[in-house]
Amino acid sequence: MFRFSPTLHTQILTVSAFLAALPGCTKTQGPDSQTPVSSSPIPTDAQENGLSDADAELIRDLNEFASDPAEMAALEAEIQEDEAQREAKRMARESGFRTMELPPNWEELDDEAKLKYLRSIAVEQKNKTETPGELYERLTASGIDVQKQYEIGQKIAEESGLAPDIRFDAVFFADWLPEMETLDRTDTQHKNAWMQDTFLKDSLPQAEISSDGKRLRSIPNELTGACEIPEGVKRIEKNAFSEGCALTSLTLPASLAEIDEDALAWCTLEEIRVAEGNEHFKAEDGVLFSADGKKIIYCCRNKAHDYTVPDGVTEIGPSAFFGCRDLSSVTLPESLTQIGPRAFADCEQLTAARIPQNVTRIGERAFFGCRNLTSTNIPEGVTRIEKLTFARSSLSILTLSPNLTHILDGAFAECPQLEYVQLPENLTYLGRCAFAMSENLAPITIPAKVSEIGDGVFFGCGKMREISISSQNPHFKTEDGVLFSADGKTLLQFPGRKGGQFYVPDGVTEIRGAAFAGCVNLRAVRFPESVTRIGNAAFAGCSALENMTLPRALSYLGKCAFIDCTHLNAMRFPDSLTRLEDGMFANCCALQRVTLSAGMEEIGSFAFHRCRELRSAAIPDSLTRIGRFSFFGCVNLHRLALPEGLTEIGDGAFCDCFSLSTILLPKSLIRLGNCAFAHCASLNEIILPDGLTEIGDFTFYLCDKLHTLHIPESVTKIGKFAITSLSQPIELTIPANVQEIHFQAIRGCGNLTLLVEENSEAHRYAARYRIKFRLLPKEKQENGGSSQKDSENGDTKE
Repeated sequence: MFRFSPTLHTQILTVSAFLAALPGCTKTQGPDSQTPVSSSPIPTDAQENGLSDADAELIRDLNEFASDPAEMAALEAEIQEDEAQREAKRMARESGFRTMELPPNWEELDDEAKLKYLRSIAVEQKNKTETPGELYERLTASGIDVQKQYEIGQKIAEESGLAPDIRFDAVFFADWLPEMETLDRTDTQHKNAWMQDTFLKDSLPQAEISSDGKRLRSIPNELTGACEIPEGVKRIEKNAFSEGCALTSLTLPASLAEIDEDALAWCTLEEIRVAEGNEHFKAEDGVLFSADGKKIIYCCRNKAHDYTVPDGVTEIGPSAFFGCRDLSSVTLPESLTQIGPRAFADCEQLTAARIPQNVTRIGERAFFGCRNLTSTNIPEGVTRIEKLTFARSSLSILTLSPNLTHILDGAFAECPQLEYVQLPENLTYLGRCAFAMSENLAPITIPAKVSEIGDGVFFGCGKMREISISSQNPHFKTEDGVLFSADGKTLLQFPGRKGGQFYVPDGVTEIRGAAFAGCVNLRAVRFPESVTRIGNAAFAGCSALENMTLPRALSYLGKCAFIDCTHLNAMRFPDSLTRLEDGMFANCCALQRVTLSAGMEEIGSFAFHRCRELRSAAIPDSLTRIGRFSFFGCVNLHRLALPEGLTEIGDGAFCDCFSLSTILLPKSLIRLGNCAFAHCASLNEIILPDGLTEIGDFTFYLCDKLHTLHIPESVTKIGKFAITSLSQPIELTIPANVQEIHFQAIRGCGNLTLLVEENSEAHRYAARYRIKFRLLPKEKQENGGSSQKDSENGDTKE
C-alpha cells in the first residue's frame, strides 16, 4: 500500500541537521542561494513551509491513483469538460502561444493569466497610435529607472489609453511588450496580465531572454547536446543554467560581457567555446578565463586527474571547479591571491591542495565535500576561515596560520580523520559547529583572546573527553573539562565523555544550544532551579538519556531539544512553558507519556514526529494550535481529546497514526490542514465542526475504517483525494453550500452513498463521476433528513 511521508532529517547527528536547528542559521540553498544544493549541508526549510519537495512529488504521483485502471478509462470521457477547463486555466497561466489578438469588447485577463511566451499581441486602443513598446523605449531612454516598472507602467497607461489603474504587479514588462501591435481604441484593463519579462528567441527555443535581447535568464533542462547563445546577449544571469542541466557543449557570443556568479555552476559541460571577437572572455582546454587570463570562471566538469592553473591567474572564481569529481590534484600558481566560494566544492577525488602564500582569502565552502582531501595549508595572509570551508573533508592534521582571528560556522565540521589542531594565539572567534562531528579530534586548548564561541562548537567530537582553556582567557572557564562562561552562568559545551550522569552546577541560568548534543553515554542530567533557558538541540542525539526533570522556572526550551533521544520514555513540562517548539521530541521512539503544562498554547511542527510508542498526551485546555506533522507516525496513539479553543490543526498533524480510532474535534476549530488524518487506518468516526470552510487535499486519504463522517454547512470546498478507500458502508451528506469539489476528491469508496440536494454541486459531481447518491427530498433539504431517491451512475431511482 502506498504511503507518503514528510521529510525530516532523522539523523540529527550530522552538522547538516544540527545547523538547521540552531538560531540564526541561514537555510537558503538552490538556485537563489550562495551555493548549489548538492554542496549545501544545510537542509531546506521545506518542513517549515508545508510539505517538502519530495512529498510534493509523491503527492503529485497520487494523481495517477486508481485501484482499477479500467474505471479511470471509463471516466475519461465524462471528465473532458473538467479537463478542458483546467487546461484552459493552465494555458492562461503558462501559455506557449506566441501571438494573440484580443477583440474590441475585451475587458480583462484573468488574474492568473501569465502569458509567458507571447511575442506579439494586437490590442485596440482608444486614442493613441504609439505602441506601448515604443513608449517603453522612449520613457526609459529619457531617464526613468528601468527597474521602476510600476512608474513606467503608469506612464504607459496614461499615454496609451490603457486603464490607469494598473497595479504594481500588472506591468512587469512582458517579453512581447516592445513588439505589441496597437489599433485605435479600447477600454482594456490589464490586471496581473503581463507578468513575464522573457520571450522565445528563434535562435534558442524555450530559453528565457530579456525583452531587449541582452540578458539570458534561463536555459531549460530539456535542452541537450550543444548550445550556442545568440549574438546580442550581453549578460548571463545567476543560475541561468539550473540543476540537471544536460548540455555538453556551450558557445558564448562575441557580444557577451558579463557572467553572473554561479551562472554556470550547474553546467556539466564537456566543452566550452568563446566566439571570435569577444573582448571579455576566452576559453582554453575546457576552462573559461577572463580575457586577461587573471580569473578562472568555469572549468568543464570532465576535467580529470591533474590540472595546473596557469601562471598569472590571481583568482579562482565562485564554483569554478565545483563538482569536478574526477579531479585528483590541482597545482595553484604563486600569483594566486583569492579562492572564491565553492571553488573546489564536491571535488570528491581531490587529495591535496597546496595553497600559495600570496592567497589572502578563501571563500566559504571552497573545499566543502572534498572527501579525499587529506592535506592542505592555511597561508599567513589568511585571517578568516569562512563557513564550511573544509567541512566534510578528510584532513587529518591541520596547521593554521598564526594570523588567523576567525574560524566561522562549520569550517572544519564532519572531518572524521581530523585528530589534532592547535588554535593560533590571535584567534578571537569560534563559530557554531566549527569542529562539529569531527569524531576523532583530540582535546583542544582555547587561546586567551577568544571572546566568542558559537553553539555546538565541538558537538559530536566523541574522543574529546575534556575541553581546556588558557588561564589568561577572561571570557570562559572550564570545570572538570566542561566549558562555561567566566561567570559560571552559561554552560556552553559538555565533552563527549563516558560518564552516565551529570549535575549542572548551581547558579547556571542557561544551557546553550547543542551543549550536550551527541553525548551517547549520557543517561541522566540534573538541573538546579536557577536554569531558565535551554537552547536548540541541547540534548539532540543523547540516545541513552531515559528521563529528565525540567526546572520549574524554565522559560524557554529550544527547537529539537530532544530529537533522536531514542531511550527517553517520559516528560513533564513545567507550567512556565507555553509553547512546545518545533521538532522537540522528533524520533524519540521510546517516548510513551508526555504531560504538557497547564498553560501550553501551541504544539510546534514535527514536535512528536515518529514517536512510535506514544500512547497518550495530556492536552491542556489552553491549547490553540497544533503544528504541521506534529504527531506524524505516532502509530500507537489510540485516542485524543482536543480542547475547546483549538483553532488550527496543521498539515499532516495526525498522518500515519494507524491506531487512532477516535478523535474529538472542538467547535472552535476553523482550519484543518491537508493530510491531517491521512492514512489513519483505524479512524472510524469523526465529526467536523461548524465554522470549518474546507476539507483539504488528502484529509481522509486511506482512512478505510471510517464509517461516520459529518460535513458541516460551513464547508465550501473539498480538495483532492480528500476521501478515499472507505471500505465500510457509509452515507455522507454533502451540503449545498459546497461550491467546489476536486474531480479526484472521492476515490475508491465502493460502499459510499452521497446524500445531496438536487442541482447542487455535489449532485452534479456524483452524477458526473458515477458515485452512488440519494437526493434529499425538497421538504427536507432546508433542515436535512432522510433521503427518498437513490441514484447510481447518474440515473435517479424512486
